[in-house]
Amino acid sequence: MEYPEYNNFSALQHKLDDFLAERHLIGFLQTEQYPITYTIRSDRDLDAQLSMIEEADSGIFGQDAQIIFVFRGEDPEQITSGRTCIPTPDLNKIKNIVKKLHYAFLQIYYLDTEKKVQLAEVRAREEITDRIHPIYEVSVGTICLLDPAMEE
Repeated sequence: MEYPEYNNFSALQHKLDDFLAERHLIGFLQTEQYPITYTIRSDRDLDAQLSMIEEADSGIFGQDAQIIFVFRGEDPEQITSGRTCIPTPDLNKIKNIVKKLHYAFLQIYYLDTEKKVQLAEVRAREEITDRIHPIYEVSVGTICLLDPAMEE
């Protein structure tokens, strides 16, 4: 079964990566802890650094500058450190794509969680079924006994 949520997340990620790469920036989505963040900083790749030197007079980001979008509520909080100079239309576009990326991630997260819950339920049913043994048959049906769980 194919889920469009995965394709949507991937498409948004590629769109954002391409947009940032054109501006010699890179971004990272951090989902390992709360709150989820998306960090943008200058690309430290040698080719990108050489391009940035050539374009030094229009420098978008200082060497250690970064923008962090923090997702705690409805709209992400934006934290800026170092020298950043991004045109407002570009910043708005980045912010909109980052918000969509965050929402797409949440869809995938809950989809994966639901799959894990369903798998755990199937495993629990199988385990219980394996532990039930018929002990006495009567005309109305089978009486079963549940073996105690084995401790390891």
